[in-house]
Parts: sequence; structure tokens; C-alpha cells
Amino acid sequence: MKLLHHARVSVYCKEGEHKEKIIEKLKSFFPFNLEAEKIKIKKQNAVGFRERQIIIFEVHLEKDKHTKKFIEHLNSLLNDEQKMLLLKQKESRLDKDSHFYIRLDKNKLIRNNKYILTERGNCFHIKMMVVAFPKNRKNALETVERIFHI
Repeated sequence: MKLLHHARVSVYCKEGEHKEKIIEKLKSFFPFNLEAEKIKIKKQNAVGFRERQIIIFEVHLEKDKHTKKFIEHLNSLLNDEQKMLLLKQKESRLDKDSHFYIRLDKNKLIRNNKYILTERGNCFHIKMMVVAFPKNRKNALETVERIFHI
């Protein structure tokens, strides 16, 4: 059963941060080789606070085979407590267009290899458009429950 229309994982790399390590951890969200699957890591330059340079790295998944593997892998990276928290917060994490948002702490992932939910901005952003037929909030929330079942 199809659960996602598409998914996007992005992260900001600020001046002074270890770019290669951030890209390595970005790749860790995917249980397949991005290059072999012809999926590019998009790179966008931006300017932040105090004119500091920022690079935004982003991976976008559209094919069903990729989104399925991504969801399975994401579930394996999160513990039951974190999945329960996502389910508890599902109302606030789902927008009117059926996008579901997750943030994972960038520093904890880079330093400790731990995938930990956060509400702060220094993070890996995950944006998933969940499948809902017919498209309404109730059906989208039910899909979220199927994605993060425990």
C-alpha cells in the first residue's frame, strides 16, 4: 500500500561546519545508494544571520519504491518512544496539504549517531506528503498512524 506521494530530507550546513560529515549523515537516511538510484543531493547557497554563508542540502524522493524503503528505514531509526511521540503530535505535525513534518537533531546525529526528535532549528528536516484517499485530514492522519505503527 502506498503511504507517501513524496518525501524530502534537507539540512543546513553553516560556515565552519564539517560539510562532508553532514552529507554522510544525510545519506544515512536512505537505505539505498543515491547515486546508483540516480537521485541527486541538491545544493543551494544562502546567506544567514550576520551574512554567514549557508549551504542547504536536500534529497527529494518521488518514486514509490524509494519512499517505501525510506519509510521502512526511518521507522528502524526511531525507537518506539519517538514513534509514540510522533503519533501523539500528529495533529500539529500535519499541515492542510497533507505534509507531515519531522525534525531530527543534527548535532546528536553527527556526534553520537543518534536519531533524536527535536523542536529546534539545527536539524535534519523531513517533509513527507502522505497519501489520503479521498484527500482529507482524517484520512491523512490515518496514513500517519499506519506509517508509525508500533
